[in-house]
Amino acid sequence: MISLRASRTACCILLLLLGSACVCRADQVTLDNGDRLTGTVKRIGGGSLVIGTEYAGDVTIDLKRITSFHTDSDMTVVLDDETRLYGA
Repeated sequence: MISLRASRTACCILLLLLGSACVCRADQVTLDNGDRLTGTVKRIGGGSLVIGTEYAGDVTIDLKRITSFHTDSDMTVVLDDETRLYGA
């Protein structure tokens, strides 16, 4: 039988792991040379993407240089014909 102290320790460890998983969530942009920037995608438009980073502030990147990006936020994409795509 598991002791009460071991149960509390296990619960504390689980809470710490879950808490750190939430803190680690961020957006990531991968460039055509393999570089990756991590932060928060603020906007995409006019041929560029702006990502806010803790280490360099807002960074504007030409969309032609981006091979992929991942965001944890909901996004709305507006196409040239004004069609709107919603997703997470």
